[in-house]
Amino acid sequence: MRRLYLILVCTQALHSTEEIIFGFYRRLPELGVWAKSIIPIYPVISFSVTTFILLNISLITGLFASVLLVYRGVKWAKRLITVVAVIEFFNGAAHMTGVAVTGGYFPGAVTAVALLILGILTLRAALRQSTGA
Repeated sequence: MRRLYLILVCTQALHSTEEIIFGFYRRLPELGVWAKSIIPIYPVISFSVTTFILLNISLITGLFASVLLVYRGVKWAKRLITVVAVIEFFNGAAHMTGVAVTGGYFPGAVTAVALLILGILTLRAALRQSTGA
């Protein structure tokens, strides 16, 4: 499970890179407008490139720090793996929604496929380990 989690975190780093290079921060409002048409209180969020890069650097730094906790065997880190796996699954799913809504490539979509798969595999491994299966 530890290696799988490390792979998930490395994939998120690649995902953040794809988002930055291909301008996810510019396209995010499109998804917000679509979501707002379905859920009127949904906020339409936008970021400057600088803010988006800083948020992603913080995210990746935190995730790699969590890998250290996992490898050191910190007890609550197993729960963290479960939470991160679920978040990454939904992150991947959100990008696939972006593809469906825009009818074409949406920044982050290529690595989002891996996040979907790795999110499921990591969650499954974490749940198996917690139940002793």
